[in-house]
This record gives sequence, C-alpha cells and structure tokens, in this order.
Amino acid sequence: MVAVARPIPQWSYTLATPSFAQAQVFVEPAGAKSLWLLLQQYADVPDKGRRLFRGTLAQKNERYREFRNFVRQARAYWDAGERVSGSASALLYYYCFLNLAKAEILAQSAAPMPVKIRHGLTHDPRGTDSVRSDHLTVRPGVFQELLKARTGSRLPDATRIPVMSLLSQIPEIGMEMDEFGLTRPRTTPAYHVVAQNPDEAWVLLALPEGGMHQREPLQRLLNRHFDDIRLDNWWSLFALSARVSTAELRILQSKRTFFTTSASGQRSPDADSASHFARDILASHASDAIGFNCDLMLSHSLMKSKPFAMPLGLARYAAMFYISSLVRYKPSALDPVRKGPRRGSWTHSRVKYH
Repeated sequence: MVAVARPIPQWSYTLATPSFAQAQVFVEPAGAKSLWLLLQQYADVPDKGRRLFRGTLAQKNERYREFRNFVRQARAYWDAGERVSGSASALLYYYCFLNLAKAEILAQSAAPMPVKIRHGLTHDPRGTDSVRSDHLTVRPGVFQELLKARTGSRLPDATRIPVMSLLSQIPEIGMEMDEFGLTRPRTTPAYHVVAQNPDEAWVLLALPEGGMHQREPLQRLLNRHFDDIRLDNWWSLFALSARVSTAELRILQSKRTFFTTSASGQRSPDADSASHFARDILASHASDAIGFNCDLMLSHSLMKSKPFAMPLGLARYAAMFYISSLVRYKPSALDPVRKGPRRGSWTHSRVKYH
C-alpha cells in the first residue's frame, strides 16, 4: 500500500549513523594503507593509545602494551598474506583479523583480555564435503566478544550459522555467489535523506525495487517503521542520476517524525535525532557503506523464518574463519582444479579488503 508523501520544502544529505556512534569522514577512499596508518597512530603513540583505556596509569599502560602488540602482530600477518597467493593466504588474513578483533575488544571492554581465549566459532571439516551443507557453530570466545562490542548482545551458545547463508550476504563475492547459487537475498545498497519542514523532520530511504519477500524479517521491520511513497523528483532528492529508472527504486518514508518543543510550545525539526533513526531501528541489518557508492548497506536475516541479522563486518569475519578452517584442516575442499567449477573463485578471499 502506498502512503501519501509529506511535502518536502528542504532536505539534507545526513549520514545515517547509530545514536551511540560518531561519524568520521575521510577525504581519500578507504584502503589498506590509510587504515593501517590510522591504527598505528594508536599503536605507536603511547599518549594517544592510552586514551582508549580507563583506569589508573598503570592499568592503562598494561592494556596499551597488549593493544599495540595485537596491532603489531596483525600487521605482520597482513603483510605476509599480501605475499602469499591462493587459498593459503586466507589463514594469514584470518589471524590478522583475529588480532585486530582482540585489539578492538580490549579497547571496548573494561576487563583485561584473558590470556587464553578461543576463536568463538568452530567448524567440523569432517561433517560434509560440500559448502552447501557446511555450518559454523558459535562458542564462547573472540567472535562472541566482538559481536558484543559491536552490537551489545551475544548469540546463544551453540547457534549454527549456515555457511551458504553467510556467504550470500557478502557483496565483494556477489558475482561468484550468483554463479554458485545464493541461498539468501544479497546485501542491498540504500540511500538516506533527512527531510524537514518548519515543524518536524523525518527520514527517507531509497532501495532497489524487488527481491524482498513480505515475510522476510528485514521487510517486516521496514513495514513497521516506514511507508512506501511515490515521489516525482526522487533522483534530485537522493542526488542520483536521472538515468536510473523509477521502476528500479523503492522510496520509503518514516512513519515517525522528529521535533523539539520550546518552552512556549513552538515545534521545530529535530534533524539530529532523525539522522540516527534508520540505523537504530535497523540495528544489525544496517552497516556502513565503506567502499560502496551509497549511504548504507542492508543485510537480510541469515534465516528466513526468524530475525538473525549479522553486521556485514562480522559476516566477513566469520567467512574468513570458515575459509581458514578449510585451509588448516581440509585443503582439498579448496582445490582449484577438483572443486573450482563448484566453488568458483570466492576461495581467493576478496573479502579481505573490507
């Protein structure tokens, strides 16, 4: 059902950010060199690195030493991975991300990192000879702690993650997964605008039309908070080319409006609160659009029957763990000759760059 669009006298291209996070904008595109430089600012400059931690100076120094050495090891694994070709590089990249995950958890948690902590994911390579029926199992460890640091919650212990559903989410291997066969809808780009009139502000989203069943958890969530509308000037509103067909985009208008009320009872638009709305209600379905020409990326639930969304960065992390498990325990599963036609080239792990 299409709702009536509110008149839009003005709008702004405000980043869609969650209310608990502060956006940072960089002039240059995201790349490995610039990201390592940013990380090494904290790892190599003690005064800056210590600011990540709370407690006494002695406690900050102790945690800072652990942090900088997690970053140091991560960089060493990354550099080694850059020099190794083929599927074996996945093991080096996974250990890079494992160390970065530990550094992130250490910076987010009030407690010190345990000396011995497990991966937080397990994979039994004896279970199947096909990626189509493989799964990961969630256990206590780094993955769970990283999930807690980023989303505020953990998955129940022994949760099973279907590998094909996980890989279907990752846009960097979308072409390969198209050929291999998606089991879940692909992650979709979305455009975000905060509209306002003299009294209130609200959110507009533009999504690719089609491909989202009404029973999908993401669709049900959108239906609760947004109405479909028609707009004649949508390409101007979202700063998109008019070459894009109107049949290809779906325009959503938030049911809720945002305003503040003065002591005299006069209302004025609250654009700041509106800018956080989409990320707050979409939660783990929404991720930053780093490296993509849109405002945010929307991922579907890993299961059609119930909400089970995973932030895109964690989906990439879990996928790298899976491939590294095959490298360690079942390299025949990544044989480019015997398995190539079935598995495609996703085993080369293009996920590493995001």
